[in-house]
Amino acid sequence: MADIKQMIATGRAAYDKGLLEKSETALRSAVQLIRRNPALLVLDTNNEQVVYNAFVSLAMTLSKRGKSPEAMSVMIELLRISSAPIPENDFGPKARDLHTEAEKQAQATGRGALTVSASDNRAMIFVDYKYRGLGKVALGDQLPGSHAVLVQIPGTIGLQYEREVRASATSALDVNWPVESALHLDGLWAGFLLAADADRAKASLYATEFARSCNTDDIIILSLQTIDGISFLGGIQYPANGDPPIGAFAPLSGGEPLLRALGTYLYDGTMAAGLRVLRRPVRGEAPSAAQADSNTTRPTSAPSWAPSWVSAATMGAGTLTIIGGAVAYARTSYDEQHRPSDGTDGRNPSVGVMLGGSLVLGGGVYLWSRDSFGTSRLTAGALGIGVASIAAGVEYYLVAQEPLPTAPRYIRDTATAGIVVGAAGLAVTGAGVWLLHRDRAAATTADANGKSQVASRHAWTPYVSAGATQALFGCAGSF
Repeated sequence: MADIKQMIATGRAAYDKGLLEKSETALRSAVQLIRRNPALLVLDTNNEQVVYNAFVSLAMTLSKRGKSPEAMSVMIELLRISSAPIPENDFGPKARDLHTEAEKQAQATGRGALTVSASDNRAMIFVDYKYRGLGKVALGDQLPGSHAVLVQIPGTIGLQYEREVRASATSALDVNWPVESALHLDGLWAGFLLAADADRAKASLYATEFARSCNTDDIIILSLQTIDGISFLGGIQYPANGDPPIGAFAPLSGGEPLLRALGTYLYDGTMAAGLRVLRRPVRGEAPSAAQADSNTTRPTSAPSWAPSWVSAATMGAGTLTIIGGAVAYARTSYDEQHRPSDGTDGRNPSVGVMLGGSLVLGGGVYLWSRDSFGTSRLTAGALGIGVASIAAGVEYYLVAQEPLPTAPRYIRDTATAGIVVGAAGLAVTGAGVWLLHRDRAAATTADANGKSQVASRHAWTPYVSAGATQALFGCAGSF
């Protein structure tokens, strides 16, 4: 609240000095904060004067800058908030005249009505920054235009709405508190954040209610799930008319083509190899992750081997670092007449560069495994560590020195270590390849009964967005 007051003070001071552009900028920021944060204002009646000052000051500044239509719009918005007259001693006769003209225009537009109801009787209802009642309110004699509504249950941040009121008509806002308090909006996307298992069990109800409130045909909810140790993206489409939902699972190891196939199936029902399609339940029955059609779980086409630009850049950087270190190693010769002061052949820094490049290469393989194949962290880690160890082992072996009379005082006796590290790298890489094969096989085949395993754990935050003729979907979480 202190920030808003400071902006108003800055704007009014700039207005008095004739700095109208600076005044407009500060006052616009104050009014925008008021509109976005009604909860800051509604619980303290002392803040009504702050709101009043912000709107009057902005209207005066806009008027003086020649923006009369916008100034009138701001003043009419103030009339929807408060009917108090302009104190001439504080704002002068020009503000009073602007307020009087706004009242004349508002009178000509007629009046409408607004009703607000919440499914929870504890909900406090605020309209235009004023407390109106609990649970349900009906307000008449409302000026046409947009009205700010805040519905708040004690202990929560509340839900904020804008409701348009039309002349000679009643505008209604019905708030389903359990559903809408779990809904988070971000631009074109909407997401249900359901932290508890009890709330997740109501996902179909929430989705249906949300689809109805948006006047959409259907809505899709996605979740990241692990089935028998394999990561899947699951999606269920809930028709708003109450028809049985449809759903399917796509293994992340199937790459982008299979994820697109999942989206296509959920949108229009087009089948694709590799999807685990849930049996469509009868009306009123929830879809079960334990019932899948074995005919739809045949292996899909191989996932894309092409790495993402991040993993490609990382592997490329590691390879170039190894090559650079090798070139520097080869170009640095040992001169017995001018021996390095540290007692070595002077090529240890080049060896260090090559070993560092091996670590970067292994990191790139890890990222490639995760990006292109959707492997688990264990599988990707085994492949990354294995490749890095093989490269390091080869380097250790090739740079080893023999204890010859012409050798420097300190030699690199790394041949044995290179063999051990390289052999360990081969073993770990082999384990990683086996894990990758197991992951892909399990991700694309069903058991003998054609049934998938029940999800053992969930790590998901679904995002859904529905339109009149389509449903878009996405999710964020830990892969």
